[in-house]
Amino acid sequence: MFIEIRKQGKNDKYYLAHSYRVGSKVKRISRYLGSNLSKNKLEKLKKRICLQ
Repeated sequence: MFIEIRKQGKNDKYYLAHSYRVGSKVKRISRYLGSNLSKNKLEKLKKRICLQ
């Protein structure tokens, strides 16, 4: 899993992304975390999601 940052206009949108292989194809799952997040908020979200 990794954090992906997508720019949309002046905003930065944060997604938690995970890639995995099924046969010869690569599948990808993304979950929206929020926009314009501080580093503290981003770390808290990442820890909470990794524990689940």
